[in-house]
Amino acid sequence: MTEEKLKIMLSEIPRLKVSTADSDILEQIKDETRHRIIILADFEGQASVVRIYKKESPWTKTRYHNENGVLKHLETISLPAPKVLYEDPANLLVIHSFSLGTSGGDSVLFTNDFLAKISPESVYQYLSKLKNLKIPLIELPISPIEKYSKDLKDFQETILIAETEITKMANFFKTSQLFFSQTSVTHGDANPGNFIYLDSNFLLIDWENVCLDNHLYDFATVYRSALSAESWAKRFLKLLALSQEEIPVFYFNLSMIMLREVSVIQSSLAKNDLRYYRSARMTREQMEKWLQANLAAIKEYCDFLS
Repeated sequence: MTEEKLKIMLSEIPRLKVSTADSDILEQIKDETRHRIIILADFEGQASVVRIYKKESPWTKTRYHNENGVLKHLETISLPAPKVLYEDPANLLVIHSFSLGTSGGDSVLFTNDFLAKISPESVYQYLSKLKNLKIPLIELPISPIEKYSKDLKDFQETILIAETEITKMANFFKTSQLFFSQTSVTHGDANPGNFIYLDSNFLLIDWENVCLDNHLYDFATVYRSALSAESWAKRFLKLLALSQEEIPVFYFNLSMIMLREVSVIQSSLAKNDLRYYRSARMTREQMEKWLQANLAAIKEYCDFLS
């Protein structure tokens, strides 16, 4: 994607007024860690977000199809989510409605304000409706199952400080029939930054990772993000009413989420880039404390896999 090509694409969309600064757009184009360009705009008098993949590949084409297909379906069942306002599949460009409200937190933990205003019951009901959707999705070039397998292999090679736990997880993954058999429509990135709330209402944004995955993955993601508020997290966990067979599957998902955090933290510490993705900078002490807390939690969760 070049700046010139992007300008031409945007100029061909009628009634679109871009509000994101040119310098910010150019920075996104040059940033090799970004696979998508996000532009705030006004489309037909409505606040909107233009989303464009920088490169065409089987992966981006599949994500584009699945994301917009699910969003259109969610609108028919009145499940709050961004609306698809305009599509240009040839250029992997889409315009979504802009969601007014406040972000539920950073990429890991919900804010206290979100947890005070949004009940565990409402989040549980939202994810349950999503889980029960029957909608055709194109299978990703690398399936979720293959990704779990690859991640576990990578963890075994790089996160030596949790070797025993990762081995236990790998053995569980190989033998768990329930993990493979119970899949559902999954948002795939239900972290606090993708929750937008206004008063007691909320919706999920950024659906590019939507896929068929283990039916408890989104629930485990939300539970992890609420661990700073014990009472909220306990209420949410109780709502899941996990069966004896589901308990180890849930804690396997939770351990995978935390191991992915450990992997990023470990890499950040090694590079002395003391941030979690694009979050605010942290001290080395803060990151090391977070790392140790995750490792302790993973060790505890792995006891449920036996």
